[in-house]
Amino acid sequence: PYNLGLGWVWAIMDPTQGYTGYSPSGFLGQQVEFLGNVLGLPGGTIADLLRTGMKWAAIGLVLLLMFRGDYSRAVRRLALAFAAVVMLSPIIQPWYILWFVPFLAVTGIRNDWQIRCLYVGVTFFVVFGAQDQLSVWSFVELTVDASSLAFVTAILFTFYLLVLDIHTRKLLIEGKPSDWARRGWRWVLDQRASAR
Repeated sequence: PYNLGLGWVWAIMDPTQGYTGYSPSGFLGQQVEFLGNVLGLPGGTIADLLRTGMKWAAIGLVLLLMFRGDYSRAVRRLALAFAAVVMLSPIIQPWYILWFVPFLAVTGIRNDWQIRCLYVGVTFFVVFGAQDQLSVWSFVELTVDASSLAFVTAILFTFYLLVLDIHTRKLLIEGKPSDWARRGWRWVLDQRASAR
């Protein structure tokens, strides 16, 4: 009753040309629009075509996952279909992650690239939610834009968690920052030696 549970279907079918800069299609669309305008092309039209194409690609992936594959993996295919809808949609909200993470968790997430992608995705949605959903900007008087301050703070804290904090950085990256620097320096020296 009352379209309970089907609101996401109507959201996908909404012809509004809106987008968020945080969604992959929104971000890519902004870059394509800028590049198109710099080159003298109709950047806005090209960006709209890209966002529309990504939305249709999500629908195509959903149809593919609905009708192809092993029936014993139906829940996994459902999770991937929801992930495609969320990640290729022009508008993303932080709670959209709840559409597919429970299904991924039920079917199992391996402790390799899958869990790392989940960490990055959850971190993205948490940072996005913390930065975007605060509605106090009009009540705070600062010399800098409060939204930009929240964004920079979120990025710096994410950098701290991923690179500096010894307990959380090993979830995504192995080794210490000094090891990375040593490996990077060795790579530069090897490239210079091979160029000679």
